[in-house]
Parts: sequence; structure tokens; C-alpha cells
Amino acid sequence: MGAFIDLTGKQFGRLVVKQKLDKRGKEWYWLCECECGNTKEVRGVSLREGKVKSCGCLKFKNINNEYYTLYKQSITYFCNRYKTKK
Repeated sequence: MGAFIDLTGKQFGRLVVKQKLDKRGKEWYWLCECECGNTKEVRGVSLREGKVKSCGCLKFKNINNEYYTLYKQSITYFCNRYKTKK
């Protein structure tokens, strides 16, 4: 096993590591604060490998953007069809 890496104060995506929590099994867990204000307990290896980038808010933001894009495209499509039928 490698040397302990202190992640306190480092930023990974939208998460900033606030403090080391405890060791569960072979992995250290860290308390992180997201840019949106939520906190999340994350495994250190997940932070270092880029597997976790937010508390989950980024996932919802991306989903909302996709739905908005689809909505906007469908409205444009129907408006254009309506205009051509006039």
C-alpha cells in the first residue's frame, strides 16, 4: 500500500475536501463540500481518479440541460411546421 496522501483543501471538480474522516476497510473517506453548499463523504481513490466530481447536483444539472435542449428543439420543430401550414 502506498503512502498516505493528504487531500485536505484540494479541489476535485466541484468538491473541496474539508477534512479526513475515517478509514473504512482499506480506504480513507473524506468530507467534501460542493459548490452548491451540500456536503458528501467520498472515498479518496474516487476523488483522485475523477470518479466523483460533485455531490450529485452536477448530474441533475446535466439532465436538466438535456431535457431543456430537447424541449427547445421540439417547440422549434412544431412552430416551424405550423408556419409552413399557414
